[in-house]
Amino acid sequence: MEPKELAYAIAQTLDAKKAFDVLIIDISPKSSFADYFVMASAGNERQLEALKDHIEDLLEPQEIFPKSVEGKRESGWILMDYGDVIVNVLTQEMRESWSCIIGRLFGMEPLTLMLSHEAERLYTDYADANDMKADTEEDDYIGGMRQKMNIHVLRLAIMAHLLSDHWDEPVITGEGMEYAIRIAEYFTRIHVERIYPLLRDSIGISRPMTNGDLIRVINRQFKIKSQNSLAEALGVSQQYINKTLKNQ
Repeated sequence: MEPKELAYAIAQTLDAKKAFDVLIIDISPKSSFADYFVMASAGNERQLEALKDHIEDLLEPQEIFPKSVEGKRESGWILMDYGDVIVNVLTQEMRESWSCIIGRLFGMEPLTLMLSHEAERLYTDYADANDMKADTEEDDYIGGMRQKMNIHVLRLAIMAHLLSDHWDEPVITGEGMEYAIRIAEYFTRIHVERIYPLLRDSIGISRPMTNGDLIRVINRQFKIKSQNSLAEALGVSQQYINKTLKNQ
């Protein structure tokens, strides 16, 4: 299904299921990650979840699955990534809170961002410390994850900047970088200290966990729908994931 056809099919389903203010935005001239953005409002959290289910019921029989689904009914928003089409369903209250920022982001002209001297210093210190921890890490998976955070923290800094009061200025401040680093460090700590040990213990191994171990655990718990998306997240080939699942 072509992106435009997919976007309109989703919008029609949302409208038929009594969503409010259904909107399709063509973001292809300004976006490299998607062509269309579909937005709609739900009257309450129960309808929010139901609208997500209706979209999945429409597309799953056609073997169209989201690359990822973020948010949940309790948060007031759900975002579904179908590659060329992004779907964002929010409660009316949440949409009112974010409508100004969302409109502002889509109305932006291309902007080249730079790091301030303070932001660059903070990033360099963070990246150097991360690299040192990765070099001394016995577990290759954790070491690789730490190195990837050097890239993710820059993305977090961009997000923090665009949501700040000086979003239209071309310089990421030290304050924005400091905020991004705090988020990255929190994620790393939670993953290393809590999530990773739980995953490793769930398959009863004491050795470092391999990508193959992780893939098998994820498949048992959630049933992998998009091997390509998982391959991108883990930095492996889709063929590797397919082979791992066949041999489990």
